[in-house]
Amino acid sequence: MKKRYLVPLLTLAIGVYSCSSEKPSDAKTDTTEVKDSPILMSSDLKREYDSLTAITDFYWDTLTKMDDEKFECLERLYDEMEIMPKSNSFKIAKLRKRIPKVLALRYTQKEMTSRQIDEYDNATTKLIIETKTLASETEDFSNYQVALQMLDLVTIYDGNAFVGKRLDYSEAADVRNEFINNNKAELEKIGLETVILPNFLADPNDVETKAVLEEFNKMNEEM
Repeated sequence: MKKRYLVPLLTLAIGVYSCSSEKPSDAKTDTTEVKDSPILMSSDLKREYDSLTAITDFYWDTLTKMDDEKFECLERLYDEMEIMPKSNSFKIAKLRKRIPKVLALRYTQKEMTSRQIDEYDNATTKLIIETKTLASETEDFSNYQVALQMLDLVTIYDGNAFVGKRLDYSEAADVRNEFINNNKAELEKIGLETVILPNFLADPNDVETKAVLEEFNKMNEEM
């Protein structure tokens, strides 16, 4: 997939001033070499750095919010199931207690490996599957509209929409990382953090990764 740059890299500004086309006869020509202002260059670098970082953080926050909402929907679903006359309160309580354990496995923006992602995803998927199984075994579950809605939202927040948020974040992180790699020394001179952020597509040429990208792009084309 071609990398979609989310913002154009900032073109460093060159100061230009205008003057009268006529000069006084006694005006002296200044032959002093004009050098780039380090203050201006630092300012431009910081502005671009701040912009790319803000975009990356926005996508990360959006991704995390959707993930949080998925577990909030699970909690609400368990609440709804507990009031059902023929529900299994023991199993519901066991599933509910696993939520904080699953969240404890969640990666962070600066510390994220393929193993961490897999462990978190596997634990999340297992919890959701077992919840859906319990829902299907609960008599009259289909008569409770709020419970049905919560179950649908859990599926949405764990499906292609969530994958799409991960892809958006990964592309933003890639653009930011490339900018940092190209300007690392200059950024460090002005005291900016130059940590390279990991993402969900560590190897874009991986067969499985390509399949996910193709599926997501196809979904976008159909929308």
